[in-house]
Amino acid sequence: MLRIIITIVVVGVVVLSGLNVLAKRSDSILQVADTVIIPYFNALQSGDVKKIKGYISKELYEKRKTLLDSNSTYSDFLRKYYKDAEFSIKTIKQYGDVIKATVKIYFKNGTTEEMVIQLKQDQSKKWKISE
Repeated sequence: MLRIIITIVVVGVVVLSGLNVLAKRSDSILQVADTVIIPYFNALQSGDVKKIKGYISKELYEKRKTLLDSNSTYSDFLRKYYKDAEFSIKTIKQYGDVIKATVKIYFKNGTTEEMVIQLKQDQSKKWKISE
């Protein structure tokens, strides 16, 4: 009988510890949404190229360097394209060292668009949009 009680207590502790880890992981994912994803889309909407560069990885920056640094009309394009748009994070999930999020964009003309973004931590452990 004592063995059964000890087994139940041990299993309970393991389950609660697992739930605590999941809760911490969920909190960190929500923090990434608040500190990276939402501000990134706000920067897109305002056409703030400097801020956009702060939310993307070095690799993604290198891919979009010409657009971000040399296209003088890109900022205006972003402001016009995302004017009055609303953003909603539909899904966000962590897969090992990667976070994937699906963001739905609602345009004022009634159309919608979904964008899947991927985030990875850089060398300083800051989450950056990598795709």
